[in-house]
Amino acid sequence: MADSPLPRPRALISLVDDNPLLPALVARHIRPAQWTLVSSDRPNALGRVEEMAAWARRFGIDTRSVQVEDGSVEGARSHLSDAVGSADTLWIDVSTSGPALAAAAHAVALDRGVPRVFVDETRNRLHLLNGQTEQTEVLDVPITVADCLELHGRAIVNQPRRLSDLHEDACALSYYVGSRYADLEPLATSIRRALVSRRRRPIVIPSAEHNRAVEHLLEHLGELGAVDSIEPDPHQLRLELRLDHPIYSLFRGPWLEHYVYMEVANLVEDGVADDALLGVEFSWDADDPGANTNEIDVAFTMGDRLVIVECKSGRFDRRADPAAQLHRLVALRRYVGATTAEAVLVVAKRVHHRAMIRRRAREMDVALFDLRDLRDLDEHLRSLRPGVRLV
Repeated sequence: MADSPLPRPRALISLVDDNPLLPALVARHIRPAQWTLVSSDRPNALGRVEEMAAWARRFGIDTRSVQVEDGSVEGARSHLSDAVGSADTLWIDVSTSGPALAAAAHAVALDRGVPRVFVDETRNRLHLLNGQTEQTEVLDVPITVADCLELHGRAIVNQPRRLSDLHEDACALSYYVGSRYADLEPLATSIRRALVSRRRRPIVIPSAEHNRAVEHLLEHLGELGAVDSIEPDPHQLRLELRLDHPIYSLFRGPWLEHYVYMEVANLVEDGVADDALLGVEFSWDADDPGANTNEIDVAFTMGDRLVIVECKSGRFDRRADPAAQLHRLVALRRYVGATTAEAVLVVAKRVHHRAMIRRRAREMDVALFDLRDLRDLDEHLRSLRPGVRLV
């Protein structure tokens, strides 16, 4: 950390590539009067520039754009030199550029003595280097789910929940069911069907499905006053449950969302993820909260990458049309970040490793975790492709 902060710039030059989030957060942090966006002339890069300019307007930041021939170092140097001009207190952001632009930007910054801002990926810090003295300042720029949505013109319109908002009993039950669901699936499915049918009749568990996980779950439900009677015999277990007890609402589906969210919250606590929200409703237009809305079951950030999770605790066979659910998730990813977001589908059913839906998920770049993955979900989530972290 520098002994004294570098002067905040009145102008900022950013190099734009596939993920615009990092330069956008830098710009929001320092609020330059003018922001010059330098990109290659590839169509997708030009689209990113337009997206970033629209985002900047909402923060009152003036922008201008410069395009250089893709891969041309000399062309990039020339345009950057013109952009730098005689401006004082200017920084060049080189944290997310391709190699040609990065080389040109570093060269121009050194020639002109202009400070550079970049991400040190080994230390997960955003650094500023003074072009002449190499004085370093470390900026703390947190990345949140709201930041990611806002950059793409979306806005959160509800009050998403965090771990502190969940009831202790609901957390305990959801986590136990999620971590032992391979053993609890028959009982959980029977409870769900009883809730849907609204018929008060005993639930029968065959002896082959009666295991320690089932016993522990029934003990917990009994402690909550949610069990009327349990009648065991050598062949089956007959249960009279108080299905009007509020705890059973979790078996309609929320238990899986809660379980996934608690596993993600553990990642946040360990510093693997940065921000996590449960039940995020967002508007397609940040300037019009009344516009069409969508909901994300669980959303979290890993560095500069947004991860959206869809949870399916019910049917996942042909009648449930899993292909349509995949397409919906991919469309949702496109709304909130296109290539910069990760999509995860968590299913509380067994999905055969040769099933067509698994091939489609791979083709669509969707991480699919099924019933067998739930117990080790923490490890699977940690293996997701991380982004560059700024804190």
